[in-house]
Amino acid sequence: MTENVFEEHKPTKAELLQAKAKKYAEMAKKELKKESDRKRKERTHRLIKSGGIVEMVLGSEVDKGLLTGLLLENKFLYSNNLTDKAIELKRKGDSLLVEKEGSSNADNS
Repeated sequence: MTENVFEEHKPTKAELLQAKAKKYAEMAKKELKKESDRKRKERTHRLIKSGGIVEMVLGSEVDKGLLTGLLLENKFLYSNNLTDKAIELKRKGDSLLVEKEGSSNADNS
């Protein structure tokens, strides 16, 4: 008897498992990409906000070297133990942010 060439191939258990594994690997890859995209967008948002604050205080033409030097010289203010100077600077900064936020909201009304 001759074998029918057009007869449907029934996949083996191993082939079915391989297909499932491939499907789940693709799903995992998509989820990892979503997570990576989400983290990238969060980082971009943080950077834009920080840049906006720098521009609000120093203007649009900021010398990168000077700004970096200022930050390096004062990075001790970011320690876990807030000094009196850090508390004073934070109050000033928070006050300016509230003021700018208030005027921005008034402009958008």
